[in-house]
Parts: sequence; C-alpha cells; structure tokens
Amino acid sequence: MFPRAYTPCSSPLCELTKVMIKDLLETHHSGTYLLLRSITPPDRMTAVMVIAEDKKDVLMLQLYYQVPENKCATEEILGEGTILIVKEPYLKLIVDGDYGVRVDHLSDVIYLPAHDKQTPNGWQVTESQLCSCLEGQEQRLL
Repeated sequence: MFPRAYTPCSSPLCELTKVMIKDLLETHHSGTYLLLRSITPPDRMTAVMVIAEDKKDVLMLQLYYQVPENKCATEEILGEGTILIVKEPYLKLIVDGDYGVRVDHLSDVIYLPAHDKQTPNGWQVTESQLCSCLEGQEQRLL
C-alpha cells in the first residue's frame, strides 16, 4: 500500500507552530514543525533513516527521495547528531508496527548548525568545542 501523496510545505517557518513528538497523531500536521536531532547513525534502504529525538521522546525519521548513495554519502545527508527542522511532519505507521515521521519533500527539511539560536542548549556546540574540533582537523591535514 502506498502512502497518500501530500504537497510540500509552502509556509515560511515563522508561520509554523512548534510541536513535540508526543503531540503527533497519525496524520500530516499542517501548520506545524518538529525540531529534531538524530541520535543514531543513518541507514539507507528506500529512505535515509535514523532514530531522532526532540529532547523528550524518540521516533524513526525517514527521509525519502534523497540524492543517491553514489552521489552523496548517507552520513552527509543525515549523520548522527544532525539537528534539523521538519516542516509539516507526517506521522505514519511504519513496517515494524511503530510510528515514524515520513518526509517526502526535500524542501520540508531545514538543517541547523549546532551553534544556531534555534538549537536547544543541550544540543549546541560551544565556541571552545568548535575551536578544539577545528584544531584537530587542522592537525590531521598537516
């Protein structure tokens, strides 16, 4: 059975209301967004998949219609620790009997840097962490 088609979100983020995983029902949530962080390495089958959290709960996140693996590594699309916003999330029952958020439109995902003001405090990278990470990368290049 194929999922019912839905259109991509056409609203700017400032017009959407933040929701939490616990508030979702099995439907397309127009007018809302989820702020998530991936907490597992990604897997790719028909979609790029991770377990993601919203600070309180977790669920499966499935990104469909992504760039093929031979053009872009799965980890570059949705690596562990990636912080993102899913505009108008679509919660559906997945194959294993649990619920997950399905994203069919690339434009419904906004990737956030770890230092973005919308990123929750516990997920942010501090300036000193960023500097030490960059120093480590410089040392590997030398």
